[in-house]
Amino acid sequence: MREGQRGFTVVEVLLALAIALPVAVALLGIVRLALGGTQVAASNAAAAAVMDDLVERLDAESHGAAALFEPANDVLGSPSCDAHGECRELDFFTRDTQGAAHFWAYRFDPNAHTLQRYLYDDLGASGPVNLRASGSALPLQSFEVKRVPISRVHVAALGNYAPKDVSVGLGYAGVNGGNALAVVNLSNAAFHLRRELLPRLAASGFTVVVGTYTPGPQLSPSPMPTALGRGLARNYISHLFWRIGPCVNVPPKDNCGPGSQGQLEEQEGDSYGPGGNLSAPPGSQIPVADVCQTPGDPPNPNAQSPLGEYDAIGTLYGGVTDPLTGISEAWYVPPPGGVGDYDLPQPPLQGAQPGQANPFAPQMENGPGYSYDTIFEVGC
Repeated sequence: MREGQRGFTVVEVLLALAIALPVAVALLGIVRLALGGTQVAASNAAAAAVMDDLVERLDAESHGAAALFEPANDVLGSPSCDAHGECRELDFFTRDTQGAAHFWAYRFDPNAHTLQRYLYDDLGASGPVNLRASGSALPLQSFEVKRVPISRVHVAALGNYAPKDVSVGLGYAGVNGGNALAVVNLSNAAFHLRRELLPRLAASGFTVVVGTYTPGPQLSPSPMPTALGRGLARNYISHLFWRIGPCVNVPPKDNCGPGSQGQLEEQEGDSYGPGGNLSAPPGSQIPVADVCQTPGDPPNPNAQSPLGEYDAIGTLYGGVTDPLTGISEAWYVPPPGGVGDYDLPQPPLQGAQPGQANPFAPQMENGPGYSYDTIFEVGC
């Protein structure tokens, strides 16, 4: 200090500290709040990313599935559903272009609060066959699935038309295609969502699309004309998968054990054969290249097997869904020589009943020494 300059007294220093300390404490609180808000925002962003990814995956997988189902027991063998029909597991089923079955499931663990995806090769009498986890478990607070018949859903795009429930057996008990919704309620630390899922083979009298689908052209309710004019010519083809040999469907014995000569003599393959004709509605919105299969070409992963349906007066239609757009249409199956004139369906459309012919249903023939699996696909 220079001579003649006055310093700070103890009282002045204490007074300055008394003023500065509350300000510093307040500033520290503001900094803490800002840091806490940043952490909360980061946590919410991470939770939103997990939820967005899961919902997009469920939507995409439901589009590629022939059926969605809620098993009474989950993949680990524990009861899955409560008395109100709300289940903690959602399973998916489809067949590939070779006719092989594929199953997968999303199982919620209410104790660990995680959702795990599982794959399995078949659904046996005692449950999944060759079950294995797929990917990491996702953190979720809740995951509930409930099956809701389409007849209980109000679809504004249909006007006064009441959707009819359709169930299509796919060869496994409890695994049915059709147009029932799988309503999923899921939540994590930051979000709660309700999602309506529908399989790609969802059948109805019209282009009924709910949830992630886009409604197609509406057809007028009755009374309606008996014909809509000239349709677009389509066809369908049979795709036959076969195995022939002394050990097909024969218990292992004699020459039919693993590595035996009988096994070596077995033959297997596939081929296309004649099918029949279809007439798509005039102005059809489904590009046939998206859903058809040409014999001799590489398998088209989007090739569709039509779903046989009859309208109110017994006219047969083939229900076809474009997996790329989600649009479904009823393609008329004309009598011999009647290709081209499209008859408008008289609602409601319903799946083939016992005793009614369904040319598009898989035809299985198995016996000692042979096995045949025939499906019918839309042809280009």
